[in-house]
Amino acid sequence: MPQQRGVLLTGATGFLGQYLVKDLLQRMGTTTVLVRNSKQANGFERISEIVELWEERLQKKLSKPFIICGDLSDLKSSLSKADKNWIQKNCSSVLHCAANLSFRKTPEQEPFKTNLNGTRALLDLCESLSVSNWHHISTAFVSGRRSGTILEQEATGESGFHNPYEESKFLAEVAVRNAKKIHSTIYRPSIIVGDSETGYTTTYTGLYRFLELAVRLARSIPQKTLATSTLRIPFDGNEEWNLIPVDWVARTILKLFNRSSSGGKIFHLVSDSPIKTSFIRDIGVETLRLTNIELAKIPAKNIFSRLDELFRQGVQEYWPYISGNPLFSMENLLAELPDARPPRIDRTVLERLIRFADNDHWGKKSSGKPGYSGTINSESACAVYIEKTFPILARRSDLAREAKLDVTVTITLTGKGGGCWTCKWEKGELIFTRPGIPESATVKYISDTQTFAAIISGRQSPQEAFFEQKIAIKGDVESGLKLAYLFGQFITETPVGTSTPKEVADVLSSQD
Repeated sequence: MPQQRGVLLTGATGFLGQYLVKDLLQRMGTTTVLVRNSKQANGFERISEIVELWEERLQKKLSKPFIICGDLSDLKSSLSKADKNWIQKNCSSVLHCAANLSFRKTPEQEPFKTNLNGTRALLDLCESLSVSNWHHISTAFVSGRRSGTILEQEATGESGFHNPYEESKFLAEVAVRNAKKIHSTIYRPSIIVGDSETGYTTTYTGLYRFLELAVRLARSIPQKTLATSTLRIPFDGNEEWNLIPVDWVARTILKLFNRSSSGGKIFHLVSDSPIKTSFIRDIGVETLRLTNIELAKIPAKNIFSRLDELFRQGVQEYWPYISGNPLFSMENLLAELPDARPPRIDRTVLERLIRFADNDHWGKKSSGKPGYSGTINSESACAVYIEKTFPILARRSDLAREAKLDVTVTITLTGKGGGCWTCKWEKGELIFTRPGIPESATVKYISDTQTFAAIISGRQSPQEAFFEQKIAIKGDVESGLKLAYLFGQFITETPVGTSTPKEVADVLSSQD
């Protein structure tokens, strides 16, 4: 759509948003970025860093965006009168890319807080400032549980949704369509992966979660049992993945954005040639030199190994996007841009994506300092929980008895309030929990007090902490992963009802 004034962009620090920033800054017109301050840096610093990185990669100077710091959840108080005046005078369109990608509803009410309430707040602002051209980045999966062919038209939500993310994005679309002073164009990408030319990504969900789990579990198998141990991933290989590279998504959105004939339409930005699980597995094991991963149709539950079960649980929330995907029509897209079919994720591109992710340690920080954000505010919190609270709660739980645990475990926590403890079970009964290291232990866990606080307060599962390299397991790794899963179930059953490390400490201390 021709722009007499500039564009207001949200979500610029996200993965897709960073590519939209790069493409917008190479076109005519003013780009205004609405960005929130974070704990690590203010909005100006965050956007400036992104622009500098693109200039370095492209080896050329880009025009500079106008930066407005504001929070979608509180636009009324976070934007000044001068900010609003700037938007009114310099922006005729909004490109709304900000989103929360959580599949689970959080205590902070995400993803609805950002995806629905944030969209409503921005709609109200734009209507009040006469910014009427709205370009909305949604998801192809607002189709929810529908099957068959999905047309590029209004979603109904009548079949329900797989998770809160899908529902929040659907409701955001409804809010956009119902806005009386807004002329909207909606873009619905499927599963976005890294740059087709470089493999670059900053988001490790979807395909990356699938690959990371397989790689970490396969590599956790002890060398001495490698020849006889295999990770079986529960797919027959024919499942289809609708993957699209981020560079193509951003480029296609901007092409449609600048066409007056595309206004008011809905576009599926999807692949018309999905790739199969068998192809991903074959390229993955070859690229990463793994020999102990195989595809297997789901066997009877008692045939699953512990590693197989952990993998299945780890990808469970992504299952709807692997099996039974609907067919997304691209009629509107190809009518506007006949040559806009996305590049196929072939061997070369997939190898590139996998190599980048593995070299980047699947997005994990390489500082060597595992931990959870925040600080422990009580030096005795971990000791109180492990030595006093945990034994009481553990003896009330049937989980260990049902699993017939017969194991000695050591827990070493670094950081303020840390230490080393030993727990011993015999025939499913907790015999003791006490400070110190025994002469021998089946499993040894090494972590830090901040991560431990996050786990016992239910804000992170032990499995997630392991895959994020916040917990190291030594000894019998397979048993260690099984115990981590049981402990996660135990925390769900008997949570410490807190949300911050200080509150964890307070609750634990009160049980002394």
